[in-house]
Amino acid sequence: MNVVFERRIFACAMDFSGTDDLYFYKLREDTATWVEVHNDPGQYFTKATLYGSFNPLIILVFDGATPEMAYVSVNRGETWAAFPTSRTYYCFLPVQTDMIYAATNNKLYLSIDFGGSWTEVWEYNTGATGGPIEIIRYPGEGATPARFVIVHDEGAVFWADEGDWTPHEVATGLAAITKVLVNGNVLIAFTDETCVTSVDRGETWGVGVELVPYKYFMDGVFSGRAEKDIIIACSDTMVMSYDNGVTWRIGKTMAGTLIHSIAHSRDYELFGVNETYGKFYRMRDYGEIIDEYTFLPENTDIKARSLLHIGEKSGIVGDSAGTIGITGCSDGVIAIKRGSGRE
Repeated sequence: MNVVFERRIFACAMDFSGTDDLYFYKLREDTATWVEVHNDPGQYFTKATLYGSFNPLIILVFDGATPEMAYVSVNRGETWAAFPTSRTYYCFLPVQTDMIYAATNNKLYLSIDFGGSWTEVWEYNTGATGGPIEIIRYPGEGATPARFVIVHDEGAVFWADEGDWTPHEVATGLAAITKVLVNGNVLIAFTDETCVTSVDRGETWGVGVELVPYKYFMDGVFSGRAEKDIIIACSDTMVMSYDNGVTWRIGKTMAGTLIHSIAHSRDYELFGVNETYGKFYRMRDYGEIIDEYTFLPENTDIKARSLLHIGEKSGIVGDSAGTIGITGCSDGVIAIKRGSGRE
């Protein structure tokens, strides 16, 4: 039986009155208001990343490039709890309810008991510095084994086939990577000004393409109108590609509004936040601002630093039978069904 759910948008916020308290909020899109779902007093952070599409969900908060604390939800973000680990994990990949992959700066680990214990499965990095920012798993098919790809923030990419686990290190040509977008077999790695693309599951990477003459890359999402659409917030201007990053064009200039983070809503809309002024915005996917709000009118000391959303494609490109498959739907909802791969 299929289970259909809407996208959900979360804000990771901080109290700037001096307490450095961390808050998670869930957005009620019908009223453009935020509902508090978690609070961790004194937990300072500068950015946050969400992993997973259903259950579990994991949010990892960072201070700069250093992971600080992980939080987990098993009810699609209604409640959250600390997810303590014995190692410094830079990114996660939930595969099933109790199966989670996690990467340190040189090894990939697997837990099959919801993080209770971890087993090393792959020492992928013996020399590169920096930390991983994305784990991607491609499904096996026939005699072709599943493949894991790990992208490092200093420009290196590592891949191995499951079972063999022979590490292969590939240079992307980028000195640093700030974001990775996954769309089927297409991987796109970004710096602030340039992107490179791989169409063979990370084995080779194309020539760098300049986004446009705009710096200050902030965030990026697939817009959802078509599977090759990408929207990026660069300072106060939207930049977009309709061909998986081959060419780029300038969208709407947002009248000096600096967007620090964006999340993809339904109906081809985006939500953006401005941390400095405590604002958030409802926007069309090419950058036109529809509405502007105060993030929390009742407490202007609490300001959002990161917007996160579920219901989009995750790092799991496909699964074997018996796991949860994700298929995007044009009306902005996601269909979940067991035993099917992710498209």
